[in-house]
Amino acid sequence: FLMARLIGPPELHRLSCKVSCIYLCRSPSRCPEAEANLISLPPPMFLMSPDSVMQVQCLEQQNKILTIRWSFLKDQNHSQSESDIKLLYDQYMSRLKQEMRAVSHEREQLESQLTEVLNSMDDIRCRYEGEIHKRSGIEFTFVELKKDLDASSMHKTELEVKLRGLQELMELKKTVYEQELQELLSETKDVSVNLGIDNRCSLDLSRIVEDVRAQYEALALRSWEDAEAATWSKLNEGASHSATYRDHLLSSRREIAELNIRIQKLRSSIVSLESQCLRLEEDIKEAGEHGQRTLQDARAKLAELEEALQKGKADLAHLVKEYRELMNIKLALDVEILTYRKLVEGEESRWVRPPFLLVGKSCCRGSPARARLTPGVGKASLVDPREKLCNGGFYLSIILFIAFS
Repeated sequence: FLMARLIGPPELHRLSCKVSCIYLCRSPSRCPEAEANLISLPPPMFLMSPDSVMQVQCLEQQNKILTIRWSFLKDQNHSQSESDIKLLYDQYMSRLKQEMRAVSHEREQLESQLTEVLNSMDDIRCRYEGEIHKRSGIEFTFVELKKDLDASSMHKTELEVKLRGLQELMELKKTVYEQELQELLSETKDVSVNLGIDNRCSLDLSRIVEDVRAQYEALALRSWEDAEAATWSKLNEGASHSATYRDHLLSSRREIAELNIRIQKLRSSIVSLESQCLRLEEDIKEAGEHGQRTLQDARAKLAELEEALQKGKADLAHLVKEYRELMNIKLALDVEILTYRKLVEGEESRWVRPPFLLVGKSCCRGSPARARLTPGVGKASLVDPREKLCNGGFYLSIILFIAFS
């Protein structure tokens, strides 16, 4: 490729064709008849004129120059391409590291957000449990107050029943006392005394009647006073009992009113607490749903990040694999280039040796002429330069083919 840039593909093709066509490939294992036929052939162009020898020397010099340029440019392009590939891989690795750092940072942020959400959920759960304990305590106090209210209502009904019984008893006793009083009054008023008077004797009974009347009046007065005293004592006792019962009734009514007020307050507080509990339950439900959503989002993002991380690792492994394959290919190419370089250097070292001198009769163009060997020079001396030139042309063709490919 580098030599094609320097001299162009048509010139290289003509050069390779010229070299491969001009040089004669003659193996030392050929038979004498073939050698005789070869000797009987007309001499090549470069043996006929010194211009051909100069042309071959110029071609050898151009080959050396082009080989040096090709090796220099190949080393330069190889180092440049290797540095470019290394820079590309370094940039890609740095970008992947930045992405991994960003992914790890985002993962840390998501983990911190998840811990905050879990902590807030724990706080809300603690508050909810506290509210549940408060609600259970309030329900227990409400049950106790309801029991007290039931007991007070039962006591109130018992007191009302007792009051009605006492009122009925007082009315009964009042009617009994009135009847007894009326009977006593009727007895005191309707006292009839049957006296037998003996008219035969003159007795003074007025005095006896007055004594008896006085006794009866004293007895009636005493019985009246006793009855009145007993009645008044019973009335006073009933009044005192009624006062105590009235006081008990008033106190019971006050207690009932206070209990009704407390019941109303407790009912209102229970309603407010129920509304608060419902609101807290809704808040807890919303917080739980929000926490679940955030947790699902965090898990989804974490899965995406892990997938991206795995993909990045797979891409990195693939790139490392490709890099190793490229390095293996580069190593193989370096070995191959080194091998061809050694071959070219060997051929150049062969070409640098002084050529054998061939002496022949000068003939006009178109007449056959035989080449004569110098004294002391064998048959191989005539063959070796051609074989070397043929081998050099073959290797040069291989190098040009590699350069074009």
